Order: sequence, then C-alpha cells, then structure tokens
Amino acid sequence: MDHLARSLFREVSSEFFRVLSSPQCHVYVDVLDALEQEASQRSHGITRDEALAISEETINTHDYSAIDVEGDSSSAGRSRTVLDVLVSSGWLHEEQRSDWQKLVYFDSSGALLLQALRKIAQPDSAVFSDKIVNVCATLANREAIASDPWPQIESCISSLQTGLSELRSMQRSIERHTKKQLAASTIKENLGVLFDEFAETIGRTCYSQLVRARLPSRLAGATRELENLEADPQLISKMHSEISRRTHSESPEAAAARVRLRLDELRDLLHQVEPLADEIDRRTAEFARRSQARFTYLQETASENRARIQEFFETINSSFAGRRLIEIDSEQLAIPSLLIHDIRLRTTLKSGTARR
Repeated sequence: MDHLARSLFREVSSEFFRVLSSPQCHVYVDVLDALEQEASQRSHGITRDEALAISEETINTHDYSAIDVEGDSSSAGRSRTVLDVLVSSGWLHEEQRSDWQKLVYFDSSGALLLQALRKIAQPDSAVFSDKIVNVCATLANREAIASDPWPQIESCISSLQTGLSELRSMQRSIERHTKKQLAASTIKENLGVLFDEFAETIGRTCYSQLVRARLPSRLAGATRELENLEADPQLISKMHSEISRRTHSESPEAAAARVRLRLDELRDLLHQVEPLADEIDRRTAEFARRSQARFTYLQETASENRARIQEFFETINSSFAGRRLIEIDSEQLAIPSLLIHDIRLRTTLKSGTARR
C-alpha cells in the first residue's frame, strides 16, 4: 500500500499546494473561485482572454502591491502573471485549438480541493439526521442482515461515517456560537446569539433531535447485534463468498481478512458515537453557562455605568447649584476635560433637581 504523500504527489506537483501558502494566496484563491464558477457552466472550457478578464476583474478588488510582478505592472500584466502561475502549478490547463485560440480548463483535482476550501470558509448549517439511528435499526434487523450481510455492513459503515461527520459539525457550530457569545458587547447582542441564532439553528433542531434519538441505549443494542453477527459462522462465510465473487483476484484468506477489518472498523465507529455525543452535551451546557455569565456581566456593567452617571450629576447638583456646567472649572470637578464640542446642559436647580 502506497503512502499518502507518494500517491498524492503522483497526481499533483508540490507547486499545486504552494499556491495556497504564497504571500499572494488570497488573490490566487479568489481568482480560482471566480474561474471555477465560470468554468463549471461551460462544457468546452473558457478562452484565455475570458480567463484573463475574470482574473483582472478579481485582482482589481485587491491591493496591487500584494502581487509581485516583473516587467509589466499594469492590471492586465498582473492578471497574466496570476494566470501563468495557476497554469504552471497545475490548477489550470491550457489547450491550443486549431484556430490558434487557447482554451483554459479547470483541473479536476483543483475543483475537488476548491470545494473543500469553500466548505471550510462557509460551513454548512449543523444538522443531525437519522443515519446513526438507521444503522442501529439495520443491525437489529436480523432478517435483512441474514439475506445480504456484506452490502448491509458496507452501508452501515458509510452511514456511520456521515453521521459522525454531522456530530463533529454540530460540535464546531456550538464552538462558533460560544465564541460569538463571548464577543457580544451589548445585552441585545447577547440575547440575539442565544435566542435568534443558537436556539434556532442548534437548540430546536440538531440538539433536540440528538436528545430524542436516545443514542446510548440504541448503540448498546447495536453493539450486541454486531457481536452476534461476528459469532455466526454462516453469515461470516456468506460475506467471504460475496467478496470472492466481486473480486475474483482475492484469495479466501484475503477475503476473510477484509471482512475482519471491516467489522472491526464498524465496531470502532460505533464506539466513537457516544463520546462525541457526550462532548456535544458538555459544550451545549458550557454555551448556556457562558451565555448567562455574559448576560450578567453586561447587565452589571450597564447598571454600574448608569450609577456612575447618576452619581456625577448628583455631585454637580450638591456642589455647584445655580451654575451652568460649562462655567465650572474642570479642576474643581476633578475629572478629565469634557470631549464634547457643544455642551447644552443646564444645572439650574429647582426643587433640588438638576434640569438638562
């Protein structure tokens, strides 16, 4: 079995990834994003002139000094430099047609990586589907397993991988909401994150479904069913035969080893679900605690500021009755100079109350 790096760099060059770590990476990524969106709508590629125009339009939204160029430093020259870098690094491919016009194609590996970058930059809303629950139900269905065990096991592994990915997405989403809550500077922002965002996107959808799924009891049952399956020689033999039928080159020993590996993988995935769900519980509780603490802090801070302002005017009322605030020497107030260019406050007392 090849190492990942060896297999990877047979498909792409090291320059392919260097584009993403260069000083101009933000420009390259945005140009790639714009080109891929345009290329995905064309079945025969885009002309080089069109690619240059898209590149130039994107570059115009960035600081020109961010792109190092030798020679032509015009907008068109920088656009050509960027396009040439993307072609030489393997993100784009050029094809010369019979009419001497060049067509630009987006590399399939580049399109795949760009999709991953978009998901990282713009994560999807957290979801919790029934995939993990369905796996538990499938393993509990002895008839379905007995009739076609190998496809059912493969389907369970795939569904568990997707379900675990959903749980991790929920975990990251809760982390983002927690950071946003800690950054809230007003009570309105605090309550907005809690009720308008977290409660709608996490609390009433994903988290409530996760709680209703009752995963601990279901997972315990699924683990028992998997143990029963592993102890059934007839089902194991049926899976060996199915693998041998599909892959004529594999020996009976290789087929048995493959079944063993997949069953072990299924068990490991089942064991990952509950700790991850527990972590989501912990982070949800932490979000609630931090929200309450932030609300209390903001409330006390606002109350403290109001108390200070009230104390300030009460001091004015008692010490400088009958005088205008603008007439009072700042040294007498023992406070920094007012940074207001036009003060329209009056401290004329009537019945012991200052009027503003």
